[in-house]
Amino acid sequence: MKISPFTLYLCLATTLVLATPLSTSAEPVTQILEVRVDGDPAEYLSVVRQLDAMSREVTPGVKIRVWRALLAGEDAGKLVIAIEHPSLEAYAAHRTKLQAHKGWASLLQKARKTGRRRVSNSLLSEVTP
Repeated sequence: MKISPFTLYLCLATTLVLATPLSTSAEPVTQILEVRVDGDPAEYLSVVRQLDAMSREVTPGVKIRVWRALLAGEDAGKLVIAIEHPSLEAYAAHRTKLQAHKGWASLLQKARKTGRRRVSNSLLSEVTP
């Protein structure tokens, strides 16, 4: 029986994907939010500062960083927010605590009123060799 190169490649690729863990509990994870803010982003960034303070209150050690795309074609001006966690379990615990916080819902509503539009929301684990 002859196996085509495509079939062999597909089997190899499937084996590699299945053999690679998505994330282990000890690996840091980072939530990446991409946000478009029409006009001056100062009001939205003020909300992000409040979110940062709330995050540190419920989970000390959580790190929030914000970047603005400068040379990015149509994406110029977009904000990228990174929320760093020491592990997937820490991320899950942080989300639970944050959503239970008495000020969370009002802060989320305040963010929506700034006119920001969430472009994407991803959870990443580093795979740098």
